Amino acid sequence: MKKVILLIILIVIDFIYYWCFQRIFADNFLLCIVIFIGLLVGWGVNLVYILRSNGIFQKIILFVFVGSYIIFKFSGCIDIIKFNMYQEKREEIVKMIVTGKLKKDDKKDTVNLPVSYEKFSDGGEVVMLDSDEKIMVGFWENRGFLNSGMDLYVYSENNSEDELIYRLKKCWWYLEQIKIKEIEKNWFYIKAQ
Repeated sequence: MKKVILLIILIVIDFIYYWCFQRIFADNFLLCIVIFIGLLVGWGVNLVYILRSNGIFQKIILFVFVGSYIIFKFSGCIDIIKFNMYQEKREEIVKMIVTGKLKKDDKKDTVNLPVSYEKFSDGGEVVMLDSDEKIMVGFWENRGFLNSGMDLYVYSENNSEDELIYRLKKCWWYLEQIKIKEIEKNWFYIKAQ
């Protein structure tokens, strides 16, 4: 029972770290590294605990539990949960842009968000990928580090993947790989490098 409780605590810490990674990374890089190393040690210790457990049934249950979490974490489920949790506020931001309450920066194609909305896009700003008369607003999930790529949720009025790829390449000409997943009508999840 002690092993299961430790495993659950580790999974909760890992989930929170993954959820808040961008904010932790931007605010305190050293803390990010310390937490990452702590999680690696924690996962290693738990793996040893699982392998040393007496019963084969207990090993199977723990491996299935850990395997399920790893599949959940890396299959994109957390991104879908984040999208659903923040969708309403992001739609409010789109409406504020459409009605002119939020204005695009003249020098960049970005809109700085009010303080109460900053957490809905990494860095507290959204990127405008507008086509001629259609609005495209990109909400940063991950701006990337060095050459690690970027992730963003995009609201697109015209709901066209081809137009979206064109706009992304126009803003970031160096992108080699762009993966687009339509989440629902007018909403896309973009992973690009």
